[in-house]
Amino acid sequence: MARMPLYKKKKTIAACITIHNEMVKKIMEILIEILHPLIQLYVKIPRPINFIFDDSIDERLQARFLNIKSLIQVSDQACIHNVRMDRNCFDNLCGMLRDIGGLKSNRNMDTSEMVALFLYILAHNNKNITIQVYFRRSAETVSRHFTCVLRAVLKCYNHLLKKPEPITTNCMDPNWRSFKNCLGALDGTHVKVRVRENDKGTSRYSFKKESFEGSSRMLLFM
Repeated sequence: MARMPLYKKKKTIAACITIHNEMVKKIMEILIEILHPLIQLYVKIPRPINFIFDDSIDERLQARFLNIKSLIQVSDQACIHNVRMDRNCFDNLCGMLRDIGGLKSNRNMDTSEMVALFLYILAHNNKNITIQVYFRRSAETVSRHFTCVLRAVLKCYNHLLKKPEPITTNCMDPNWRSFKNCLGALDGTHVKVRVRENDKGTSRYSFKKESFEGSSRMLLFM
């Protein structure tokens, strides 16, 4: 049997390599089409932290420092306006959240800025995007540190919240002795009342409308 010429061997080998590479390419494309939806369902790709600021890092740090200084360090009047408490009360709250609530500073933010951010949101009912601009922080940073302070506050509930005592049967106060086991009252509570048919026109209800909605006092019982 005659041997195959060398140039034909080279052509055959090159053709086989080309076919092999094309097959591998097609197989990989099919696998990618199959696995891509599964990856989107089960693999969470972290999103990059996007800042809404265009200035440099040094300018951003300087703006944060000046902002916190004007927020809680200038005067008691400014501190009360911004976080609804004076500087001494703010320092005591930060110490309580550190010692009892376990709030700790990190490499990005100290406890005083965390608490100031938390109180500023509660005091002014601002959205995350507003806090981003005011505190020069990202949306993820604002949300994460707000949650950290909230958890620390919840750990201090025994020190921050006073447990009400119910009205006893031997109470001598004429305004409360008729309300046994009452915990207290919430003034200015908005209550909607609808009078029953058999109670209309009685001395208990002086209005003539079918229903009444207004400010009232709500009693809390055990």
